[in-house]
Amino acid sequence: MNSVLAIVVTYNRLEMLKECVEHLRNQTFPCDILIVDNASTDGTRVWAAGLNSKETRQLIKGNPSPVLPEEDTVAVTATMLWDEDSMHHVIYENTGSNLGGAGGFNYGMRRAVEMGYTYAWVMDDDAFADPDCLEKLMKAASSLGEFGFLTSAVLWKDGTLCRMNWQRKYPTPAKRSERHLLMSDLSRDLVQIQSSTFVSALFPVSVICRVGLPISDFFIWCDDIEFTRRIALKHGLPAYVVTDSRITHYIKNNEGTNLAKDDPERIDRYNYAFRNENYMYRQYGLKGFGYYLVVIAYNTFKVLTAARSCRLKRLKVIYKNLFTGLAFNPRIEYPRKITQL
Repeated sequence: MNSVLAIVVTYNRLEMLKECVEHLRNQTFPCDILIVDNASTDGTRVWAAGLNSKETRQLIKGNPSPVLPEEDTVAVTATMLWDEDSMHHVIYENTGSNLGGAGGFNYGMRRAVEMGYTYAWVMDDDAFADPDCLEKLMKAASSLGEFGFLTSAVLWKDGTLCRMNWQRKYPTPAKRSERHLLMSDLSRDLVQIQSSTFVSALFPVSVICRVGLPISDFFIWCDDIEFTRRIALKHGLPAYVVTDSRITHYIKNNEGTNLAKDDPERIDRYNYAFRNENYMYRQYGLKGFGYYLVVIAYNTFKVLTAARSCRLKRLKVIYKNLFTGLAFNPRIEYPRKITQL
């Protein structure tokens, strides 16, 4: 068993997952790889069972799948795909249902604790790490000593910084345009931040035990920002971008999320964003909720001035969650170490 568990959450994106895992198996620093499958129906489970062909692999069988033939029921629950000649052992686990990104990362980090790893390195299935991505993170980890988390510079496929994964600097610069990581910051070794997404973020397992897990009830959106802010701001543990550690996020475009301009069929997904932000900013008292109201006003302005369709539906998402989100108070779960592989 290695000291680092790379955690990849996936749902029905097998081709992306294959490339993500291939990049992880090419890392110059040894790590085990946990595929957290949110009950994909695209053949992910069957593919994972064949990753290593050695007879020494251990197959833990579960109940037959309702969507796949009976002969393909291997690894419904978990598959340990050990190849003793490899420096990157692969573990596949099927959650049994779609837990969303938040539930998937909650599951994966819990497993990192339970199985006795020292670090959890998390990412989406459409993120492809440079071969020395983890090595650079671990080099920084060994030189820093205590830290809350480290993250890589996240690039888009054209080599620019990925807007969806902008890290927020700490302390917050006065100029709004300088509050997130900039291309000019990549000339520095480390940039201190207050929040990050779950694309190449490295967490000491001891920190996860201390602050708790990501909130699974978020389902999607803001689970990563809330979790990293909880570490850096509420618990006061320093966090950094390791700028020479690089990963590329292969999302469709580099515009970030935008309720005013997003496709009409995606509008309902923003209910999670505004509900979860309501909870997140309330954790910082009146000042935090005041900032949330600024977010509401800003998004209202964008919808009124930039939305080309469904303005009323978009506004309903904003204001429904301003009020109903006040009743959203999910519980933070704490993992415990129970066994080792």
